[in-house]
Amino acid sequence: MPASTFSSLACATLDEDPFADADIVLRSHDGQKFRVHEQVIAHASPVLATLISCASSTTSHARTEESPGLTLPYPGLIIDRFLRFIYPSPEPMLKLDDIASILEIAERYQVRSVTRRMGRILLSPEYLQVDSAKVYALASYAGLTEVTRIAAMRTLARPLDAQQLAQMRLLSGAALHRLLQYRMECSMAAADIVRAVTEVPRWVPLQWRRFCFLSECGECVHAGRQRSMLWHRTVHGRVDVPMYWVNYMDGVRAALQEKLDPNVARDQTLVSTAVDEGLQCSRCATKICWDMEEFAESLKEAIDEAIASVKFSPDDHDDESSDTQSEYESPKQRYYLPGYDMRWPLHERFQELYRRGLLQDLGDADTPLDHDEDLFEGRSSNSMSSE
Repeated sequence: MPASTFSSLACATLDEDPFADADIVLRSHDGQKFRVHEQVIAHASPVLATLISCASSTTSHARTEESPGLTLPYPGLIIDRFLRFIYPSPEPMLKLDDIASILEIAERYQVRSVTRRMGRILLSPEYLQVDSAKVYALASYAGLTEVTRIAAMRTLARPLDAQQLAQMRLLSGAALHRLLQYRMECSMAAADIVRAVTEVPRWVPLQWRRFCFLSECGECVHAGRQRSMLWHRTVHGRVDVPMYWVNYMDGVRAALQEKLDPNVARDQTLVSTAVDEGLQCSRCATKICWDMEEFAESLKEAIDEAIASVKFSPDDHDDESSDTQSEYESPKQRYYLPGYDMRWPLHERFQELYRRGLLQDLGDADTPLDHDEDLFEGRSSNSMSSE
């Protein structure tokens, strides 16, 4: 087969060939030839430059009949597409299998410019949303750290197919282990956000007593439709919450086990069920619709932040493209912060006074409350400084 350029596998005449001055021939394993420029190839890949130099030294010094060449163990179609990302040429339409083959060539011959361009392409919704697990496999193989992290996050919204993973190209055992470990840690973080069995989640601020289901509705208490829970932010340390809110939290937790997607908190089936039960209480009925919608949105944000707080650690690569590092930003931290403790002023002071007052009533207090000036000064200053 006569030599051709990557832009056209068949050139009619030499005059029509824009690569007439090409001085190197790359051959595919299926017999196709590509005339290219040695200087361009050498600039893109030091490995190919060395291989071409070795191949040139073994051929005849006379280059009148045929340019020196190098055979690559890849099909002509893949080499054609690979060369389009080295030369200034329009990018061809690619499938994920094509990207995998191009990344194999780029990694084998250390063409990092092509690898970085593949990383930007992998972030396209047509690949990332359709098969995020495969994008993860390709990105981890190529050392695209940020793309790997984003793809790992996108895999959370759907279950992993074990058979598909076993047959996936370029997915190493170490990369698969990191992905499974990351998914497990994200699942645990999300479960902590929605766990409301015996205690109100610790991230829920005291200001949310304004919600009808956290305001200890007397009618729900008398009707027996409530559960007593611990709440470390209140003075008494406990709160009575209606069962419809408890059932809603249980429903979100069960949904997250099937699909680790923060949007399940806003699932209309779960929200509507809680609203319908809340409407049975005359006091809750006036606010339940708005309160549940607002709480569901806040719960979604808290789950999102909990998942984002889990650090994914792929292998370190210092030649990552800066173009991919701005593609994703972590959600704004509002609720799920370690040590974040929203308290109204003098909260600890009144908690301590309440506790000591109970002890005094029982005759167990060591000192009377009249001599508690030091306690007041210390507690109030700490509380105000934390605000």
